[in-house]
Amino acid sequence: MKLLTYPAPEVNLLPMREVSIEVDWTRMQRQRAAVLKHTEVPPYLILPEVQQLLNHCYDDTTYQLINILWHTGTRISECLTLTPRHFVLDADEPYVSVNTLKQKQPRQGRAKPRYIPISDDEFIASLKRFIRARNIKHNEPLFVFAYSAAIKRIKRFVAALDADLQPLISVTPHTFRHSFAINAVIQGIPSIQVLQGWLGHKTIASTLIYTQILALETHHFMQKIQFRI
Repeated sequence: MKLLTYPAPEVNLLPMREVSIEVDWTRMQRQRAAVLKHTEVPPYLILPEVQQLLNHCYDDTTYQLINILWHTGTRISECLTLTPRHFVLDADEPYVSVNTLKQKQPRQGRAKPRYIPISDDEFIASLKRFIRARNIKHNEPLFVFAYSAAIKRIKRFVAALDADLQPLISVTPHTFRHSFAINAVIQGIPSIQVLQGWLGHKTIASTLIYTQILALETHHFMQKIQFRI
């Protein structure tokens, strides 16, 4: 996949404080090799790369699978358990309620599901159409295939892309979870604890790994240091 030349969009992070940033996506893609070499950040895609994949995904089931993983950061095992009942799409603040499957259950009672906000109107409309077109009942799973089949489905989709659309990294369902987290960090999520909650990490250390993408953002510090007089 060749370097992208998408314009850097303005992203409103905290509307009430009118805070916004610009992301140079081409630069972020160019820096990824160094990030993966020098940090513990797992392989990830950036927003324009995911959008490009979705724009060339013509199988609606695969499209929705990738779209849900990308918008929610769920593990593939969690995603495959989702039903329409888990989504609250018509509220003023839509969200999905996800049962965390990787953590050990507490001794008394079941663990509380985690709350993941949904803010993309196009994603909401697309998911509604998918549910309606397939007449998926309230408690029926959105996807009726197993974990291994989900992996094969995404791998087949990526392998069938034209050479100039091929991602620069290997893509699995978990790639979109990593990409969700990296996307939140790049766009300035104000609290790492919020991201921890969305991802369902038991310890903050697991979430902090994603912030290492900022480790290479230090060149401007070096420019302020003198090495000769």
